[in-house]
Amino acid sequence: MDREVKTDIRAVWTPTAENFFNRVGGPYLNELWCDLLDLKANDEKAKSFAKLKKGEKAKSMEKLFSDEDTRKLHAVTQKQAAKIDKWLPEGMK
Repeated sequence: MDREVKTDIRAVWTPTAENFFNRVGGPYLNELWCDLLDLKANDEKAKSFAKLKKGEKAKSMEKLFSDEDTRKLHAVTQKQAAKIDKWLPEGMK
């Protein structure tokens, strides 16, 4: 929440490939993917994601944040979904 105006930033902003994920590095996206999905770096899902080109990673991250079918495909738990729904980049918290 923005402390000065008491707003929930995620209520008005959701990270997308265009507004965030294309602007950060591939290693950052790899770490974020693993963190949000509770994966270790040597997990097959993590390895598959790491092999993607940066633009594909950005699109995959966007879908994870906005597409219910993508969340089902990755068997996102309620706890993981809550983490994704609350996630903000450093500096926006």
